[in-house]
Amino acid sequence: MRRPLEDFEFLRHYIESLSYSKKDSDYKYFPNSGKSEKQITYFAVQAGLRRLPSELNEFYKFSYGAHLGQYKILTISEITDALYELSKVPKELQRRFIFPFAQVTDAGDLIAFDLRKSNSRGFLILDGFHEYPPVKWKSICFGLRVWLQKIASNSFEPFWLTNK
Repeated sequence: MRRPLEDFEFLRHYIESLSYSKKDSDYKYFPNSGKSEKQITYFAVQAGLRRLPSELNEFYKFSYGAHLGQYKILTISEITDALYELSKVPKELQRRFIFPFAQVTDAGDLIAFDLRKSNSRGFLILDGFHEYPPVKWKSICFGLRVWLQKIASNSFEPFWLTNK
């Protein structure tokens, strides 16, 4: 039986295998220290969140946020900031039940869970392209682990744009 933290260990191995030139680029590649279940719950409660998507909760045990090239996995306080910004979108352009968890650092695009759609791999992951309102955000794949594996295998480029 696989332990939850092992689900994300491939990221640590990937980052360790990067060439020095890649590590010295403008982008950072590092996972942060993970947090305990108690710490994660405390941060969520302090931020006013009733609960986190289980996939993100498991990731936070591995790494509480992370820098992955152009991508930044958000901390809970950064998620609440993103949720606040999304609340400013006119109601008719909002998309209910989305939960941002990552950001493309150069563009400010968000990557989010659609909490109403899931399968055995996890929640649907959405491309929060900054030029579109949330109602027009496109589906990427199902599951945080799958998304992370695919961006790692694609050198942290947005595979859902390059593979169409």
